[in-house]
Parts: sequence; structure tokens; C-alpha cells
Amino acid sequence: MLSAPRIHHKRLKPITANTSGYPNSTGINAEIEFQTATMPSQIDLFYQIDQAFKKSPNVARIFHGDRRICQGGRGRRTALFPSRKCGGHVPLESQLELAYAVVLERSPLVRDYRTQAIRIPLPGDRSAHPDFLIRTVDGTFEIHEVKPSIEYLSAEAIQRFATIGALLARTGIGFKVVDASDLCSGVELQKLLGQYSRGHIQAISQQQIDLGTTILRDGNINSFSEAYKLLREQQLPVQLADYLHFHQQWAFRSAKGLPNDQNY
Repeated sequence: MLSAPRIHHKRLKPITANTSGYPNSTGINAEIEFQTATMPSQIDLFYQIDQAFKKSPNVARIFHGDRRICQGGRGRRTALFPSRKCGGHVPLESQLELAYAVVLERSPLVRDYRTQAIRIPLPGDRSAHPDFLIRTVDGTFEIHEVKPSIEYLSAEAIQRFATIGALLARTGIGFKVVDASDLCSGVELQKLLGQYSRGHIQAISQQQIDLGTTILRDGNINSFSEAYKLLREQQLPVQLADYLHFHQQWAFRSAKGLPNDQNY
């Protein structure tokens, strides 16, 4: 039996270096003393994970998790993201979670993911449904929470995340808390969603992807309009530019990240 964690808040190191390949997501280190509590077994946790990824979407192609996210409602900005990696719509509780779903969809390290997919029992008859359950391309699993500000987390939230991290560490499952400042929002998020939509309008073959990648990387391309023109001249779908840019297989030579308005 493990004991319930107590965190010495003054010693807390809220941000640690990220080496996972995910964009500046962070773990939370805390000094924990365990008191008597019942913790989830590895068998139960991995059974939940296995079932989460085996579960088929409903008739609307939505992957509901163990905790169902209801769409709509006054003051709520929920979303359904049509994930190609997951093979259906992923329900999300906020625009912040939508931004992170885009990150996971773009990442070459991520095979697929689910939201609110598993229940983790916590001390004191409590439980947690983490935001994202992630399966990587090498077959490992990670659990990520997305929050508006790590710096201003309450003491209760810090303790809860430290407890979850300690529990998951025993099973070899990675745990991270991602700060909103590391995610795109507003116009930048809408541009990425636009690229994603255009890039998947039609089926694109691997041969077209390979050829388009070579053509765009060899060209001195500074805008999407230039990329479209070059692809059209090579009799390739112009949407290849959106597809390749979204999936980080090609980027503008003169740009560090997202395109600005004149790229269109």
C-alpha cells in the first residue's frame, strides 16, 4: 500500500527540462511523502489503456472516453477534432485542448491519442480523468494534462498532478503538464486548422508526398501561393503544400513557424 502524497510546496520545482520531443511540455517535480491509500494496479491501468485504443467510435465517428465530454452549452468552447491519426472525431473541452490536439496530430512521434480515456483512482476516494492519453510510434504511452498556466496552479492541483506523476512513474508511463504559452491560439490556430482541412481534401499517395517534398524543399519558397504555383506546374495537387507544412515535412526557408497572411 502506498500512502497519500504530501507536497512541501516551498521546495516545489514547477518546471523541468523537456526531452520527450513534445513542444516544451513539462513535468512537475515534488517531494512526496506517502500515507496509506489504495493505488491502481498496473494491470488495471494497462487494461484501461488497451480498451481505450480498442474502442470503436460511435455512429457519429466520435471517440468518447471514460468521461464523456458533452458538446455545446452556454459559455463552453468545446470542439470535435476530425483526427486522421485516430480515425474519427476526438471530443475536446476547450480551445486549449483543441490546440494541443493539433500538436499531437502534427507530431511524427505520435501514433494516435484519446481524450478523457482512463480513470486514475487517487487517495481520499477521488479520481482523475487526464486530458490526453497518447500512444507513441514506438508503442509507449504518455498521459498529458493541458493547463492555462503552470505557474499559477493551485496547491491542490500541484498535489494532484504530483500524485498522478508518482503513480504513473511506477508503471513506466510518462506524465506531463503542458502550459498554454507553448501552444498556438487565435489566428495562428485557425491557420493550422485551415492547412489541415485543405491538406486532407483528397487522398494523397506516398509517391506524391515524396515528390512534392523534394520539389518544395529544393525551391526557394516563401509563401503558399508560390508553393501552389510550383506544384501546379509539376501537375501535383496544390493541397500538397498544406499537407506537408501541417505535418512538418516541409517549411518555408524564410519562416520559423506558421505562415503569415500574405502566404495565402
